[in-house]
Amino acid sequence: MVMIFTEVQPVQAAAPTSGLLVSAIRPRGESDQDWVNGFAWRTERCPTWQGYDPCDTLNSAPAADGNGLEYYRPMAYRVRDECTTLSGEFDTSRVERMADAVASHVIAEELWEGTLTQANTYDTRDETGRTNNYLARATATTVGTGPYPVLEALGLLEEAARRDAGGQQVVIHMPIRLVPDADAGLIRNGNLLYTKTGALVIADSGYTGTGPAGQAVTDETAWMYATGPVQVRTASVDIGIEPVSTLDRSINRRTVWANRVFAATFDPCTHFAIQAALPGAVSA
Repeated sequence: MVMIFTEVQPVQAAAPTSGLLVSAIRPRGESDQDWVNGFAWRTERCPTWQGYDPCDTLNSAPAADGNGLEYYRPMAYRVRDECTTLSGEFDTSRVERMADAVASHVIAEELWEGTLTQANTYDTRDETGRTNNYLARATATTVGTGPYPVLEALGLLEEAARRDAGGQQVVIHMPIRLVPDADAGLIRNGNLLYTKTGALVIADSGYTGTGPAGQAVTDETAWMYATGPVQVRTASVDIGIEPVSTLDRSINRRTVWANRVFAATFDPCTHFAIQAALPGAVSA
């Protein structure tokens, strides 16, 4: 006998309470059309400085700074769901919740690995075949030789990044697996993590732990990165419904897509990496 099953309410999809989207700067006052087709900004976190004796005549100037234009081509992701047609109206709130629930993971993985941008290069006025900046890029400066115990790696990484940034705020990016061993060096404030000296720490499920130029993460080691503040932009969810011609009359359902464009950016002048070892993996 074929059983008849009643469809009931599931546990609703929900966004995480920590991670990249919770921690990153979310610009306000912009419409989606201001940035979804690509954008550029002139950095101000990359100044050079020069000390001098105020009693002397100053005949020189600081070296050229890094306050040039940076470019970013937004990427996108989508999730799918099926909606019943029996009521005559589509309930898109489900697929919107699903898109929100995975946003932090999806964007964090792209920020770390740069998979989409490497597969979709673009041209600017002065460069061809450009990719967006991402954490595991080969241009990240490696701190020390590693691997270091997690707490030591955290301190070395923050110090290198802060010195490079002239004391400005920096952000530490680490895979979740390193957080327990970094706990003694961290402070929680609400849903945010900080080092004892105030650097923001972001741990996200989308952070894979790979090293610069794709150096592999292992069961014993993983990488961390330090950058300046990260900005994340997310466009409104765009709902797409498959044509009525695709309707499966036997179940009265049509497929619904939630599409979202996103951007995750940081100024490239502060970009450091360090390899950390889990307990028991550090050589004597």
